[in-house]
Formats: sequence, C-alpha cells, structure tokens
Amino acid sequence: MAKGGAAAPELTLVELTPEGRSPVVEQVAAIPKPAFWGARVFKNYKLDEIFPYINETALFKNQWQLKTAAQGDYLRLVEEKYRPILLDSRKEVKAAGWFEPKSIIGFYPCASDREDLIVFDPDDPARELERITFPRQAQGAGSQSPISLSR
Repeated sequence: MAKGGAAAPELTLVELTPEGRSPVVEQVAAIPKPAFWGARVFKNYKLDEIFPYINETALFKNQWQLKTAAQGDYLRLVEEKYRPILLDSRKEVKAAGWFEPKSIIGFYPCASDREDLIVFDPDDPARELERITFPRQAQGAGSQSPISLSR
C-alpha cells in the first residue's frame, strides 16, 4: 500500500530489444548535424536579456534571508525594499561592467557501448576523448534487464 492507504501503482516491465534498448524509443532515420563540432565560447550577451531569468524567490528567500517573513509581509517587503535594491543593483552592474556573461557550448560525436557513453574527437572520429559510465537502473523487482541512461 502507498501512503494514505491507497494502492501502490503497479510497475510495468518493458521487454528490451536484443540490443538492450527500450522499444519505446524509436530509432531516428538521420541524426541531425550541429551547426559546428567541438566547443565554442559565446559572449556578448545582453544583460537585460539575462536579468529576467534571475529567480527572485530563491534570491530573496535564500540568498538575502527573507524567508522568515509572513506571506503578507514578504510581498510588501519585496515590493517596497528588496525589488528596488535588485533593480538598483542591475543598473550598477551594467554601468560598472562588473559582469560579462559567457557560455561554452559543445557538440561532439557520441556512441553508446552497453552502459557507457563514448565521446569522440570531432576532428578524428576514431579517437575516443571520453567514456562516461552511467549506472544501471532497475526496471522493477526481479528485472533481468536493467536500463542504462547511455542507451
């Protein structure tokens, strides 16, 4: 029985293909080609496009320790005190040039080998750069064919 007296949901066992893959995931006819191979650094992001992604709840409650206020007080404090501080900080960061966001994005040819994900060199596809082993996940009680995330 599950919590609250409800019956626990039954597990559905999936019979894997002879290759050890889930039959639910279809093979694609052609793997899409990325715009580039390897890693590239991206910069020149506009801060005004990034600022909206700041999670204000996490910032105010966790980082700025505004977690003990009652809901009504919290909303009032955010509007009257904390959001204006955040908006002023954004202006200061932009004006002073303190923050230059960058990202690194990479596309690499890969393959799977049982529970391993193999990452190859884009310039020499026969050369293995990295092998990442993913743990197996049991399908259910007594399962003979556990699933790997690399599949």
